[in-house]
Amino acid sequence: MEKGLANELIRSFLAEGYEEAELFYEEKGIKSIHTKRGGDGKPEWSFTFDQGIGLRLASGSGMKYLYFPMSPQEVLERAKSGQKDFLLDQFSGKKTKEDEVSLNGEDFSGMMAAFKELHERWHRGFGETGRLNHHCMESVTFFDQRIAVARSDGFFAVDHRSYYTVDIQGEWTEGVRPMYISRSCGSDNLDELCGGVAGFVHSALTEFDDLHHYTEIEGGEWPVVLGPGNPAILIHEVCGHGLEGDLAAHPEVVYGRKFGRHVASEQVTLVDDPTMPGLSGSYHMDDEGEKAQSTVLIDKGRLQDFLYDRSTAKFWGKQSNGHGRRVSYRYPAIPRMSNTFIAAGEYTPEEILGQTSRGLYVRKLGTGETELTTGRFRVRVVEGFLIENGQITYPVGDLWLVGNGPELLSSIDRVGNDPQMHHSRHATCNKFDQLNLAVSVGQPTIRVRKVQIETGAGEK
Repeated sequence: MEKGLANELIRSFLAEGYEEAELFYEEKGIKSIHTKRGGDGKPEWSFTFDQGIGLRLASGSGMKYLYFPMSPQEVLERAKSGQKDFLLDQFSGKKTKEDEVSLNGEDFSGMMAAFKELHERWHRGFGETGRLNHHCMESVTFFDQRIAVARSDGFFAVDHRSYYTVDIQGEWTEGVRPMYISRSCGSDNLDELCGGVAGFVHSALTEFDDLHHYTEIEGGEWPVVLGPGNPAILIHEVCGHGLEGDLAAHPEVVYGRKFGRHVASEQVTLVDDPTMPGLSGSYHMDDEGEKAQSTVLIDKGRLQDFLYDRSTAKFWGKQSNGHGRRVSYRYPAIPRMSNTFIAAGEYTPEEILGQTSRGLYVRKLGTGETELTTGRFRVRVVEGFLIENGQITYPVGDLWLVGNGPELLSSIDRVGNDPQMHHSRHATCNKFDQLNLAVSVGQPTIRVRKVQIETGAGEK
């Protein structure tokens, strides 16, 4: 979107008596080649594209938000004709056959090549395990978004965000137990991603082979070692939202107005950094045009800052730190996480495990629920293992981690030196009515002195 067109649109609305205007333009495309879960294994392409404008307008009577799911030129034509208060949904998608590898002149041969290697390696490797009733799924996806932000004070800026992800999934039967495994990785460089397919699949198959000879453990309070990468979902859930500037202002939120006070173990430094390249939560500027900034939220256990958009920054007497995000142009910006992680500590993973005589090792977490005000959480363990005499032994049955966010943060007594980010197109965050915003999480291996474990065999 050109600056001149953006300014013309803003002027057309200011002429209607509004005092201030902010325009957000977005065009977003998602292209994927994939096999269907439970299907016949044949790949198919899918393409979706959406574009539109969101307008925030201020006047003496208050704030108004409009969205227009169409091109800037169409919005301008309607604005000039006096049609400004309309809402029209024109989201469209297209699917093509397997052999159609181009759309609007774009070349998808690179994605096709990556998918063929991924498909061959994963299907062959997974099939050779001999597990019963097994099904494989895989995908290569390209996410591409271009945005522009303009304001009536003359501000104008643009950003381009794109990345690729590869995803593999497998289902099988272990005795009478239905089993499921999934792995993802991503990059902003397709060649780099292609070069890592072999190692990615090999690593997944190695971990997949651990999932047999299950044992059951009793519920109660256990020492829990959370592995690197994916288990950071727990930290995202139990404290991330409470450190967003709008929720932190709520009088009942556990982290509100505790600047400089200990809210976690001294081992914990929590950071949110949208400037990390190649992750699904990354950007150069946020959806209000503010420069993306790495923000230390908790520094060695002490609360240092919150995540702000422009509005909440003003409330707290701060400057925005570039965390005003929106799911699409259909919504206003609100404070949201991007790439949230616990910084590396001093212990090796071997030391952490070796100092844990008996406990639970968590390799992968799944769905859960969190009370944003109290910090209470309940998160499912998808892949967990018994720790015996400092060694990871048998996989365990269906379990849930249950507890309170501040208590969990305060109970972290070991932080490893093996940080890893979890990147997946399925890694999304929900807040209010803005669902499925792309984020990433990460952490090194960490140990929590005690967490309540509930057994949940058969629960979904």
